[in-house]
Amino acid sequence: MLSVRRVLHLIAALAAVGAAALTATSSEGAQPANMPPPLIESWAPGVFDGGACPSLGAGTVRYRVDATVLLPLLFTAMPIASRENVGVASFSAYDCVESDSARLRAFEFFAGSFPDRARGLNRLGFLREAIRLRPSGPVATAQFGVISANREESVEEVERAAGTAADAQPYSFISGVVGMGEASNAVVRATLGGRWTSAADLYREVRPLWDEGPQAYSRTVPNGPRQRYAAPVGFLGAMEISLRGVAAAVAKGGAVGRGAVDYVHNGNVYRLNVTGGRADERQKTDYLTRGLVSASAAVWRVEYRIADEKRNEVETFRVWVELPRVQADEVFALPIVPLAFEFRPRSFLELRAVRVVGVAGL
Repeated sequence: MLSVRRVLHLIAALAAVGAAALTATSSEGAQPANMPPPLIESWAPGVFDGGACPSLGAGTVRYRVDATVLLPLLFTAMPIASRENVGVASFSAYDCVESDSARLRAFEFFAGSFPDRARGLNRLGFLREAIRLRPSGPVATAQFGVISANREESVEEVERAAGTAADAQPYSFISGVVGMGEASNAVVRATLGGRWTSAADLYREVRPLWDEGPQAYSRTVPNGPRQRYAAPVGFLGAMEISLRGVAAAVAKGGAVGRGAVDYVHNGNVYRLNVTGGRADERQKTDYLTRGLVSASAAVWRVEYRIADEKRNEVETFRVWVELPRVQADEVFALPIVPLAFEFRPRSFLELRAVRVVGVAGL
């Protein structure tokens, strides 16, 4: 039987928030320094910092992250301990009006642990995407992301990390663009000390390190002649396309289909699959009490599975959303922002993030 102390060590594995969307793997040699500025800065100047671009949308919402430790069984898992407020997550969505026939859709996701609540572990994940939109759909996506390089794969590794965690942690920074013809990116690795609760603070500290380099590796992925992805998007853009398709299906027939959207990250193509969904009246009641939705809201739980190009499962998760009454071809409709999300980064750990009301933008 697990001791209470060991259970708390497992809860510390919050480190994996967002890992399926961000994890980078490569062993290519380092390249010279003097990295070019991240492309997302010229595509979306100041958008993430309240810049001049006329912007609509949700702005920034914040989530509280709770953890539950599970005892894996043969066909299921039994919860054996839980702890509230072990980390923070935030999601930003902006729709920048550039002209009548073009928009810039900007997304930002940030998640990090509270070391004092997570037995000393200091882990985070961060991703920005800027998508150029035409009435026909996405044209290209610029990306920038940061992820903790440490990833504990077992109970024993979690306990060792919790016992020896230091302020200085290894991180990977990734910058790139996904176009219709090809996708390319570069990665810089660095050791960084500190703790952050907002994407803006983290980016300000990471930015000079990106300039200094050196580049760890770069990748280019052609999209033809055998097309590997239909829309030039990253993970956050794929989520938006998928949720809009779910909303359209529900508006037409009240059922969630099993659609899929391909996206590109770090030179790899992944498939975001909808595996199911249903109206969730129980959660709607909870969100209504919290002040997150109105009595007329349509709250749905949507199940997802991420797979690689060989269709091997990478991650499963679920989101709760208030679905608007839209058509799938409403490209310029405002972004859909989740009410909550939940996933199991490890067989022994379940993380759940629920939107917090009344918290100012980060």
